[in-house]
Amino acid sequence: MNIIPVRRAIVNYQNHFFIISRLAHNVRNLTEADLEFRFSRSSGPGGQNVNKVNTKVEARLCISTANWLPAEVKERLREICKNKVNSEDELIITSQAYRTQEQNREDAFTKMNELIQEAAIPPKERNIREGLTEQAKENRLKQKKALAAKKSHRRDDF
Repeated sequence: MNIIPVRRAIVNYQNHFFIISRLAHNVRNLTEADLEFRFSRSSGPGGQNVNKVNTKVEARLCISTANWLPAEVKERLREICKNKVNSEDELIITSQAYRTQEQNREDAFTKMNELIQEAAIPPKERNIREGLTEQAKENRLKQKKALAAKKSHRRDDF
């Protein structure tokens, strides 16, 4: 398992760009031999072409048999794309944005490659603080004492 430093990786996730500077798994680029493509009729633009030509592309990657992916990347892929992984452990990406089969095939291939590269970057470990800090506790107690003193002075006047 090779881990390479990523100095600055700009990741696009759901139209939000993140700059990441962490260690990433060295995953080779996806090849078309790794994927299985299926074609069907698209529902997008194209006029009569839609009814005649199978332009919609479904790219499938069997995660469990992809020996070139490290185990951590496989788990992260399953986590990131849980709605796109079926019961046979296949990651399914569809594309029907273009009018030609070849453009949709390239689009699906690019989407799949981006997902794999995103999964190769481990998530940032977050330090979750439990409870209040010592200074915050002291400040809270001081404020309580000050408020209690103010209210007790009110009571003494009556």
